[in-house]
Amino acid sequence: MKFDSLEISGQAEKTDAVKRKDDALAKKKIAKVIDFKQLRKMIKTELFSRQETLEDLSRLVFELGDKITDYDTILSDDASGRLVSRLLWEISSTERKKIAKKTANGYFIAGGQPIKRDNDKAITAFLEKNKQKLGKTLLVTEYIESGKSIMSLIKLLENEGIDFDVATVSMHFPPQEYNRRLSKRLYYGSEGPSGEFLYGHPLFAGVRKLRPIAGEPVTRHESAHPYAHKDWTEEGLVQEAREDIKVLSSELSKLSSSGFDSTRETQ
Repeated sequence: MKFDSLEISGQAEKTDAVKRKDDALAKKKIAKVIDFKQLRKMIKTELFSRQETLEDLSRLVFELGDKITDYDTILSDDASGRLVSRLLWEISSTERKKIAKKTANGYFIAGGQPIKRDNDKAITAFLEKNKQKLGKTLLVTEYIESGKSIMSLIKLLENEGIDFDVATVSMHFPPQEYNRRLSKRLYYGSEGPSGEFLYGHPLFAGVRKLRPIAGEPVTRHESAHPYAHKDWTEEGLVQEAREDIKVLSSELSKLSSSGFDSTRETQ
């Protein structure tokens, strides 16, 4: 997500974040499983070809571990979060199938900065309608800066009593600097800008969040979901991005497999 102004959301109350695995051990274990040099050769789009992006996506999957099979729903903060959400959904599907669990739901909602009132109502209506199907939910975004935008979505989910965690590729500040309602359920790849690189690429995602255009009915924008916009998409780029996600899913799922013990020291 991208933000207009810096507004750290941890002013009222702070707490320890989700316990994170030791950095040195994590790096060692990931390097043993993932050949980044070979992986980059398999990637077609510039979006996923950066070493930092691949490392942070890997670390995010590593942090989630086999917990990824616990989520009944992958909920994407669209539109920039769509590709990361799709990747985690693919990995979840692979791992849940291994343990005879039903494929997780995948939904895309148009969050914003902050969420507009009409979108707020539409998202709330969507959550109310699908609450029973959502189950344990993983809310996914690509980058958290101030925390203002993701907190808007967190409040809507909390208001509906939904059990959820949050996942992001990277964030601007250490987790303890954010509101405890975020930090207590946050899984992330790194503290840094790598996730921001994924922001604002509708050509690869195939969707974007529309803004009102003069003369258009406002109701067109009162939706919980982003819009496909063909003028902004090129089918070839979208297809290449999806192929990259398939490749990444196949490789990174090794980090969340039941056969991969992320807590045990490597030899």
